[in-house]
Amino acid sequence: GAAAMLFVDLLRALLQTQQRFAAYAVVEFLVPVLRAGAVAGLAKLGFAVAGPFLVAYVAAPAALVLVLWRIVARSSGDSTADSFQVAGDLRRFAGWVLVACVCTSIAQNADMLILGLFPISRESVGGYGAARTMMQVGDLAVLSLFSVFLPYASGLNSSKAMARMLRVWTPGLGVCCLLTVPLLFHMDWVMAIVFGEPYAGFGAVLAVLLAGTLVSVVSAPAGAVVYGAGYPRIIALLEGIKLITLVGGGTVLVSRYGIWGMACTMATVKGTIGVLTFGAAVWVTGKATQTTGEPNGDDSR
Repeated sequence: GAAAMLFVDLLRALLQTQQRFAAYAVVEFLVPVLRAGAVAGLAKLGFAVAGPFLVAYVAAPAALVLVLWRIVARSSGDSTADSFQVAGDLRRFAGWVLVACVCTSIAQNADMLILGLFPISRESVGGYGAARTMMQVGDLAVLSLFSVFLPYASGLNSSKAMARMLRVWTPGLGVCCLLTVPLLFHMDWVMAIVFGEPYAGFGAVLAVLLAGTLVSVVSAPAGAVVYGAGYPRIIALLEGIKLITLVGGGTVLVSRYGIWGMACTMATVKGTIGVLTFGAAVWVTGKATQTTGEPNGDDSR
């Protein structure tokens, strides 16, 4: 399953670097649909053992990759020297995007794995899992914003335009997030409505998790600028740092403070990486201005 998703991540990376965002959206849509369809079909046929379901769950994204990979490869299939150079740059760029995607995917599930290593009650882990599910709504907002900003940032033809994009969108998103902060004090009500009254006590956990997500929302334009300027290596580095600090800090704090330690670690790490991403975007635009004046760096960086 992990191998299949690794190739799905590579396919996503290639589609992003080719700016084929419609195809990227199709992949994002088809992976869960194919999985759900395969599992539902087996259930309809009356299978009662886990083996076929696991095979179908893995085979669905693998089949999608096999079908679409030839289409992606064909788009850079010219035989000229320039084409080979572009293809090489594309593969290096996609390689760093893949590293970032893999680190992000692991980090998204590391918290539950860490909680499973310690003797924490099922009720607490279940409550944290419910809060985490609601937090992912915020993560979806971050992904949606990034998907909107990335083609826009990639199409800008100067570092000044990218810097202007940061100045325009970052404060606006910051104000919007600040306006939502009072809602964090009412997350117990949200948990009770969505999951039932027994989960109302985990509203504070959700509030802590969402605090870090709000910073990620503000940094969405910065991530798009770093990618658009041709520096996927920076994003891969930041995602690697996020994964390492999340696992290390989470392991230490969960052993002492349980689910609260994990929630605080998640929020702190996500918020810090958001700030560092904004700093990287400012550095990238400033570096381009001081050197060549061009916004797009070498794709291998």
